[in-house]
Amino acid sequence: MNEWKQILSAAGLNNVILTGYVANSQLPLYQAAADILLMPYQRKVAGHSGGDIAQVTSPMKLFEYLASGRAILTADLPVLREVLSESNAAFYAPDDLDAFFSQFDQLVRDPSLRQLLADAARQEARRYAWKERMQSILNKFSIINGAKK
Repeated sequence: MNEWKQILSAAGLNNVILTGYVANSQLPLYQAAADILLMPYQRKVAGHSGGDIAQVTSPMKLFEYLASGRAILTADLPVLREVLSESNAAFYAPDDLDAFFSQFDQLVRDPSLRQLLADAARQEARRYAWKERMQSILNKFSIINGAKK
């Protein structure tokens, strides 16, 4: 970590803090302290088997970020689009670093856009709370059961 601290210092990035390991119980505090939460996923994600799991991944981070009430900047992947949209997140092409920086810059410069995305993200998070998910599953079972009669 010392090497990274030297790189940051040489670049004049004194407002970047390298924390090292952070316990899960402390993550909401860090998320709350941020204005923008990043999800820089790649098009291909190697699983333990060596296979590409990018199309089937469902990162817990996604749902934690939604609930945090912060603006989200994410790679534009189909699996993430199942939950996120332009109304609750900012997107960039996963292989386009310039697009990432452009979207990041726009969010930094536009606090009202950040707040709009953050509010919509928190609202979307309610759809994925355990109680709502359970009710949705029970409703589907009721429909299936009713169709069998």
